[in-house]
Amino acid sequence: MATSSPSQPKATRSKTTTKTNGAAARPLTEEPKNATAPQASASPSPEDIARRAYEIYEREGRQSGTELQNWLRAEAELGIGESH
Repeated sequence: MATSSPSQPKATRSKTTTKTNGAAARPLTEEPKNATAPQASASPSPEDIARRAYEIYEREGRQSGTELQNWLRAEAELGIGESH
């Protein structure tokens, strides 16, 4: 009777479980437990607003003194303060 070595995959092993980074293998189609899907009704986080404000700052030539204006513009672009 032939035995397979640990380095050889078994014929019955699923091909959907591969590539781990030290964590237990899981099917590639499974979503991570801590992943959050974007929701239409969810408000942008302060980090999202800051990121957008910084993009505006860079696009407008990195002018100093425009922080508040960029923040408010970012909020408007991301839909903060709009009535539902």
